[in-house]
Amino acid sequence: MERLFDFYGIDWFAMALNFLAVYLLGVQNKTGFLIFILANLSWVSVGMMTGSYAIVAGNLGFVALNSLGFWRWHKKQQRKHEKSLATRNRFPVLARLLRRRTARNPF
Repeated sequence: MERLFDFYGIDWFAMALNFLAVYLLGVQNKTGFLIFILANLSWVSVGMMTGSYAIVAGNLGFVALNSLGFWRWHKKQQRKHEKSLATRNRFPVLARLLRRRTARNPF
């Protein structure tokens, strides 16, 4: 029990962030990638405290992968938004009707 906070609670903080990030990505929220990056950086600090270069290297790799995932998701949303703007400009009446319909019934 006395070893519970050997790493100043950073390991517990990182674990909690990992659970939060998994939940956010599970509900299709791209903020989960940013939370994962913060958790990975926390694990890097724990790895530095323990002298485990495997933890440091692995989590720096995860930082890179999560950054890539966030960037790709952001670009995909940006393209989708630009496409909807283009459609709205070409067919303003249709876009207005679709907005009304989805505002009433999203399914």
